[in-house]
Amino acid sequence: MIWSPPIKLYHAGIESVDCNDYYLDCSRGPHGPTRILLKYTISGEGSLWTPDGKITLRKGDLFLISRPSEFKYGYKGDGNPWEFAYLSIKIPGDPSLFLPDFFKPHPVLGVSERDPLLKRFLHLIGLRESNSFKDHHAIDAYQIYLRFIRRIHGERALHPQVIALKKLMDDGCKTGLRVGDFCAQLPYRKETLIRLFKDAFGDSPGGYLSKRKLDEARALLQTNKSIEEISQEIGFSSSNYFIRFFRKQVGESPNQYRRSWVSRL
Repeated sequence: MIWSPPIKLYHAGIESVDCNDYYLDCSRGPHGPTRILLKYTISGEGSLWTPDGKITLRKGDLFLISRPSEFKYGYKGDGNPWEFAYLSIKIPGDPSLFLPDFFKPHPVLGVSERDPLLKRFLHLIGLRESNSFKDHHAIDAYQIYLRFIRRIHGERALHPQVIALKKLMDDGCKTGLRVGDFCAQLPYRKETLIRLFKDAFGDSPGGYLSKRKLDEARALLQTNKSIEEISQEIGFSSSNYFIRFFRKQVGESPNQYRRSWVSRL
C-alpha cells in the first residue's frame, strides 16, 4: 500500500474583486466532501466574519477556513480592489483524520513576503495551469496546510506521517499486518513514528491497533459468525490466538462476551 495524502487539490488561482456582492457564507455548503480554503491578500482589503466577530484582511494576511463552517468572507467595500491568491482543497475521506479544533476563532496569519510558507504557497499557485497540477501536487498542498496549522496550534498539530500511519492501520486493522509492517510503508524510522504517534494520540501504535481490532471483534461477535470465522476476518493466524488476545483485552472469552451481549437484548 503506497501512502498518498488524504486530500485532493480542487482549485487554485489569483483574483481581484471590487463588487459588494462578493460574499460567501461557508455554512451553506458545499455538498459532498469537506473543503479547506487558504486565501492570501496580495493588495486591498477583504473581510472575514468569525464566531467572535469581524476581521479585516489586509496585505500579508493568510487565512484558512473549512467549508462547511460558521465562517463568512467577502469584499470590504471600500472602493479599492481586493486582490488575493487562493487554494481550495477537498477532504474526500474521513475529516476525523484532522484535529477537530483546527479552525480557531481567529484563523489568520500575518506573513511576510520572505516567509517560506508564503513562498511555497505562491509557488504552488503558479503551477495551477500545468496539466499535472491536481494529480501531482496534492502532497505540496498538504504540506502547506500542515505548516499553517502548526503555526496556529504549535508542534502538537499532527505530523503528516502520523496521519498516514493512523490511516494505514485503520484501513489494515483486519489484516495480519503488525505495526512494523505499517511503519515499513512510510519513509520514517519505526522508532520515530512510534514516538510521534504517541505524542499525538497519547497511545502507542500497537495499543491503537489492538483497540481497532477489538472494536471489529466486538461488532462481529454480535453476528452469527463462528469464533474461527471472526478470528480469520480480523487477521489472526488461529482462533486460539484470537481468544487469548480477546481475553487479555476484555477480561472474558469471546463466547462469554457474546453470551453477555445476548442476555442484554
